[in-house]
Amino acid sequence: MIKTFSDKAMLTKARAMFGNRLIRKDYDELLRKESVPEVAAYLKNETHYRDILAGTDADSIHRGQLENLLRRNRFTRYMRLIHYDFAGGRDFYRYLLVGAEIAEILHMIRLLDAGKPEEYAFMLPTHLEAHTSFSLKAMASVKRFDELLVALERTDYRDILARFAPPDGKTMVDLTACETALMTYYYRFLFDRIQKEYHGATRARLREMVEYQVDADNLVHVYRLKLFFHADEAYIRSCLLPFDTPGKNLIEKMIGAASAGELRSIVEKSRLGRFAQAQSTEFDSEYIEDLTKRGRSHSSYKNMRFSVETPVVIVSFMTQQDIEVENLINIIEGIRYSLDSGDIARMLIIN
Repeated sequence: MIKTFSDKAMLTKARAMFGNRLIRKDYDELLRKESVPEVAAYLKNETHYRDILAGTDADSIHRGQLENLLRRNRFTRYMRLIHYDFAGGRDFYRYLLVGAEIAEILHMIRLLDAGKPEEYAFMLPTHLEAHTSFSLKAMASVKRFDELLVALERTDYRDILARFAPPDGKTMVDLTACETALMTYYYRFLFDRIQKEYHGATRARLREMVEYQVDADNLVHVYRLKLFFHADEAYIRSCLLPFDTPGKNLIEKMIGAASAGELRSIVEKSRLGRFAQAQSTEFDSEYIEDLTKRGRSHSSYKNMRFSVETPVVIVSFMTQQDIEVENLINIIEGIRYSLDSGDIARMLIIN
């Protein structure tokens, strides 16, 4: 009975927050703005972002500060949702925090690769500090890969990354290999929790959602590596997420494609290609990742409207939040680089 009441409370709260999402009218207004302060003022006065922006001066806010506040708002909404899981026992809902931890680790590895690890301190997501399994403040002092391993001591991440550590602690590691290993851990976490905590239709739908994302990640990797880097089959396979998913045969066909034209034809005939046609979206090899995101958005939007399975709705709501934040960041960056509003609009995903 407690679990049922808890699930109902989470479902109701998620749908209520979804009802306050940005809609096309909001995006039309935002696309008319000519500066970051104008965007901030609209969000503060007209949208659900008013709470997170309440203590800020919209006239003087800068791009980085606004983007950080948008991400913080996403995490705050997530915390509000899982607060309703007062019956406990749903380790599955930690998936978003695990994903956030991995994103921070990869961010640091990229900064190390660029020779700019000191920049992490300026972008430290302080709202995560009390929730992560390692200290973000400690990670901000990292200057070498071996120091990153020390910062991750007593976490699974340390063991995952240790095998990529260079002997001298200074030589840069293989970023792609690190990312593949960490994302494999993330998806194994999801599949394991789904298997342990859910049954029947709920388990099947959650697995389907995660499998779609695995297939999408692999598809994008194969497409880019073959089309833009002309990578060999062995290297491509080493970069893939190692899961048996419905899209595995498609991925194999893509790996074996003998030309760019054959590769494109394989994708156009796939489920993703049919989705593009149904959405009257032109297939563009430069933006294949955008197309996979549109597919995920379309599916999660339908779940928000029709699903009665609480974890499916929670994952779908957070997917919609990810897309909304990315849309806003695209608008902010577009304004920063003086892009035409029409070009910015084409980057947005609006259901």
